[in-house]
Amino acid sequence: MKKILYISFAVFLVACHTTKTAKTTPVTVEVVAEVPNDSLVELNRRKNLYEQHCMSCHELQEPTAYSEEAWRKIVPNMVRMINKKGMVVDTKTEEDILSYLVFMRKESEKK
Repeated sequence: MKKILYISFAVFLVACHTTKTAKTTPVTVEVVAEVPNDSLVELNRRKNLYEQHCMSCHELQEPTAYSEEAWRKIVPNMVRMINKKGMVVDTKTEEDILSYLVFMRKESEKK
């Protein structure tokens, strides 16, 4: 019962947050099922950081658009560029965004 509640809450959070059109892989029940219950909120938090920070400059890319190796180069480069513009993305946020992209890419490969 607790697991169903967490999944429902996660799906609700994702649905409520996606009022702005974004091209991101949704955190679906299939993906959520693979994530421990205590990590659902964390995964959605990281997704929100990706949308918030990256969409501020350009259209979002699907996590599957680039390889893990490419994301590991792209994200730090984008953070450097956005920080030069006066907006601040700290190291923890950078790591969280990269973690979300790599996780979602790997989950997509499993399907």
